Amino acid sequence: MIALRMLVLIALCIPAGMAADQDKRALAEELMAVMHPEKMMDQVMNQLSGTVRQQLQTMNVPEDTKPLVDQMMQDEMTYLRDKLDWTKLKPQFVDMYADVFTEGELREIVAFYKSPGGQAFLDKTPVLTQRSITMMQALMTDLPAHLEEMNARLRKQIEEKREQEKSKTPGQ
Repeated sequence: MIALRMLVLIALCIPAGMAADQDKRALAEELMAVMHPEKMMDQVMNQLSGTVRQQLQTMNVPEDTKPLVDQMMQDEMTYLRDKLDWTKLKPQFVDMYADVFTEGELREIVAFYKSPGGQAFLDKTPVLTQRSITMMQALMTDLPAHLEEMNARLRKQIEEKREQEKSKTPGQ
């Protein structure tokens, strides 16, 4: 009798858990709709394409090979766009958001992104991202020189240690 009650209780809990999961998935779907990630992906891909084009221009590619390089770049961008196609990624993102956030958190996040402030945040995120990248690049301009200085110091310390070991070795 106890076993039967347990089975009934378990059977009642499973649909409730499934309904909660469906609610979370629905909220995650709604979040994806409000955040417009496909638009963000397009912006990222366009920025990446522009960056690659700029880099190619600075590489002094010989004129006779430019068409091949351009074609390769187009092929790579097509490959990346296919890999990062939102229609393919969306189910994984919905699952991820539904797994990571509680139902209450998803409700609050959706409410925020539906608000004028949330939409402004989404609209201005690409500008913030670009400015952040520019700022970080400016902060790191001295990084190569710093790394070279550190390497020189390390080489000097290694050499000094070897010299010390040589002077301690008997018979030399």
